[in-house]
Amino acid sequence: NQAISVYEKAIELNPEYYEAYNNLGAALGKNEQYEEAEKVLKQVIELQPEFVEALNNLGSILTGMEKYEEAKDILNQSIEINSHNAEALSNLGDVYRKLNEHEKAIDHYKRAIKLNPTHVQAYNNLGLCYEKLSEHEQAIDHYKQAIKIKPNYYEALNNMGLALTELKKYSEAENILKQAIKISPKQVEAYSNLGNIYQIAEHFHEAIKYYKMALKINKKIAVIHQNLGYILNSIGDNKNSIYHQKLAVLLEPNNKVYFQSLLFSLWYDFDLNPKYIFEYHKQYDQKFGLPLKHKWKAFAQPKTDKERLKIGYVSPDFNQHSMQNFLMPTLTHHNHQKFEIFAFAELENEDKVSQEYKPYVDHWIRTDGMSDDQLVEKIREHGIDILVDLAGHTESSRISVFAQKPTPISLSWFIGYNYTT
Repeated sequence: NQAISVYEKAIELNPEYYEAYNNLGAALGKNEQYEEAEKVLKQVIELQPEFVEALNNLGSILTGMEKYEEAKDILNQSIEINSHNAEALSNLGDVYRKLNEHEKAIDHYKRAIKLNPTHVQAYNNLGLCYEKLSEHEQAIDHYKQAIKIKPNYYEALNNMGLALTELKKYSEAENILKQAIKISPKQVEAYSNLGNIYQIAEHFHEAIKYYKMALKINKKIAVIHQNLGYILNSIGDNKNSIYHQKLAVLLEPNNKVYFQSLLFSLWYDFDLNPKYIFEYHKQYDQKFGLPLKHKWKAFAQPKTDKERLKIGYVSPDFNQHSMQNFLMPTLTHHNHQKFEIFAFAELENEDKVSQEYKPYVDHWIRTDGMSDDQLVEKIREHGIDILVDLAGHTESSRISVFAQKPTPISLSWFIGYNYTT
């Protein structure tokens, strides 16, 4: 704010001091006053159309405002004026990265580095692109390059910690993230990421400590409240778990996963009245269920009786899971002359138990990777008569599919979730 005041004073004293306009625009951008920054920078560019620094800054501001096509035009204009403009190339890489065009982003970052081998942001952002492409080793190599040039580069250290976590190199990630915290103790991300590592390692009290430290810096980050709630539930502190999960839902009311996690956790507090819990389920339905009612379709009345009814079971737990003790006997005793059985399996990986299920169903259909709409269409294509949910509001359930009413009859069986949907 002090810098902004200085530049405004300089412009007041000399209205043709173009560098002051550019610096003011950059300062406003750093302060996330994007609209004001855009106005100032466009004003100076109108007076000085080949002012490369101002074009670069405007391109960066427009990227921050998600005006990506306009940002591309401005940055390409800057590059046309000066083809050796490393900053514009790097900023254009940022645009492509935001658009998830990672190969194009990588190309622009590499061109920027070729012109300026000490461009630390380009190395860091290259790492981010390789992360998105799941090339974690490549990402780490570029983070290391950035840190070699700038040893106290917090963002690169934090990102490197994340990449090491993806590679399950938890000890190395822990050390790197602690370095990041030491360099910038008021930045929240490294605390949260370190908490995640301790959560994976089931060092729950250490995880709680770092999540709480993160929330001391910024208490308005939903994912940290959610992660802290999950850990507190794991150690039996149900009341505080529910408190933080409620905050996560309050901060991100459109996050279906957070809301479902809260619904599941409410059952662990035995002091809560069932009617109170039911009200939360009704809120979920209002938010995520009823808005899908427009996708309902009428079902044709069959002219003749079917030889076999088609029953579909939907679950993420067709694997080693306590559900097998209830479901396996049921599937074993189905009469396949009267019923055609479908398993809609939401699985990352199949295991031995998954293989045991297969002989008891007529159709084994993997649903991982399918959107809700795609799965609804698949169910309708198969003409399923009765659809059975086996997961309720548990992790990886496909309960939203049921909200689209893809079958004439649908129900939720208590073996996966002991309450209403």
